[in-house]
Amino acid sequence: MKSAILLVMMLSTLFGFSWGGALISKRQSEPAKKQVATDICDRRYHSTYLLTPVFNYIQYIDLSTRWTISSPDLTSETKPTSVVTVQEACAWSDGVDFYQYGGWRASSDQESFRVWDYDGSEWSPVSPGTVNRLASGACTDAPMIKKSYAYGGFQNSQTTSDPWLISVWAGYGSSNLIEFDWDTKTARNVTYTDQSNDPAGTLDNGVAYVPVGSQGILVAISGRRSNAEDGFSQLSGFSEIRVFDIASSTWYYQATKAASPTDGIPNARVQACTVVVPAADNSSYNIYMFGGSSNDNISGSFNDMWVLSLPSFKWIKIRNKASDSAYIPLARTSHTCHLIGKRQMVVIGGARSAAAHKQCNTKSVFVFDLTRLVWRNEFDPNEVAYELPKNITDVIGGDEFGNAVASQNKPDTWTNTAVQDIFFGSDVPQTTASSTAIPDDTTPEESSTPTGAIVGGVVGGVAALAAIAFGLFFLRRRRRRGPIHHSQDDEPKINPNQNAQELNADQTALHELDPENAAVYELGGDYYSRQAGGAGEYSALNELDAELPSPRTETVDGVERFVEGPTTKKPVGG
Repeated sequence: MKSAILLVMMLSTLFGFSWGGALISKRQSEPAKKQVATDICDRRYHSTYLLTPVFNYIQYIDLSTRWTISSPDLTSETKPTSVVTVQEACAWSDGVDFYQYGGWRASSDQESFRVWDYDGSEWSPVSPGTVNRLASGACTDAPMIKKSYAYGGFQNSQTTSDPWLISVWAGYGSSNLIEFDWDTKTARNVTYTDQSNDPAGTLDNGVAYVPVGSQGILVAISGRRSNAEDGFSQLSGFSEIRVFDIASSTWYYQATKAASPTDGIPNARVQACTVVVPAADNSSYNIYMFGGSSNDNISGSFNDMWVLSLPSFKWIKIRNKASDSAYIPLARTSHTCHLIGKRQMVVIGGARSAAAHKQCNTKSVFVFDLTRLVWRNEFDPNEVAYELPKNITDVIGGDEFGNAVASQNKPDTWTNTAVQDIFFGSDVPQTTASSTAIPDDTTPEESSTPTGAIVGGVVGGVAALAAIAFGLFFLRRRRRRGPIHHSQDDEPKINPNQNAQELNADQTALHELDPENAAVYELGGDYYSRQAGGAGEYSALNELDAELPSPRTETVDGVERFVEGPTTKKPVGG
């Protein structure tokens, strides 16, 4: 089977937001082709609003060749009726299988709670342990620690048959954090300490995994704190960001800042989508956010693109170009987006608004170049490696390969120094950057690299294949919850941080794997380099330039720390 985008179409939202959780493509026997329904009105929550009966099937889009956004070639395979049909659930991927967690059913007749495992050819239930079924929360994978997470969501009679839980939750946003272990195939409710400024529950939210610190962090973005029946009240804003440190099991928060006073920060919203892309030297991690909505009307939906650059915690607005007008998605909500290869963000599905029952939105796939910052008419399987766009380097310093300037690549003030420690280590001098002074290009400032390499490196046993955002389209009829009302240049440049193998590699071409090779997947919040080792084979998934540690890091107790300060370094902890 060729490299493919795997789109699971069922009455469900197996993911949403960076719920762009898992991107997978499984090597298996060629599925029988089926006629794809042509009377689809629009796709939302990775489902599709139809006036016809619901269809349950998996769809594939070939990624080994170019295709245009107007005509992606879909191949379909039927999904078994024995697999529970839910909406707004999570799809987790361990690089071999994917797992369906949570979600809500149109019927209040609930089955026993299970997590469903799909290996690319068969579905089977697994017993996850004692956790609640939540829906409409955020999902992501943390591949370097072999875990997946679900955060927030709601619970009511359409998610559980337990009357006590129904009376307690009653559709309110949950503060639960669910962790799924890939090795044991079990899930648990994470017990955590909350030092954030907003410990309330959340739903219609998103979360992104960023590989810094000893185990990585979860960055919560967007959502609302209200009851699921309260519409769009109590939206979570973007002036502060909640950060969960997996190693210490603690929520913190950090104030953000607008890179431009004119642009400000994004409007509060729900059901946006994100992808995470690092600089080549891991000196910054950039969370691209697209779309979402602030109310039930089309006027409340967005088609804007923003970048939250870490560790500076600065919001950077990316403006649509008039030349891309034919390819720019309309404002939308309840879509997903995924990083394909190294620099292409694919947006899948979505609705014009949360209540747009009569406005059809038949285009379902869009492609955004994360380096050139343009919307494109086609997907290119041979795109070159990601380089930081000037919009970002103008804010954090450095060049297209990273090398961020230390004084620019951090907040003016750390709201909680524990967050600083996650990025830079606990022995970094406690300095505060000026809110206005930004050094010019001639300032002899040492660049900085966060501790991304801590959880970087090879993911054992996971080879790299070309797969898109395991998009998970699901067909579903809207009415949604019954009583719940969700009222630069193209020419590649040589990166001095890359080794010879990378420079000679066809880094993004997509090929069928040799039979003896393992199945390959792209994982949610993907920050991996995809390196082709030649026609027909791929190397293991790697963090960008993981084999070439930045000269601006020190290894202490087995953990690489990002070192701030002058070129002559003082060892961290020394």
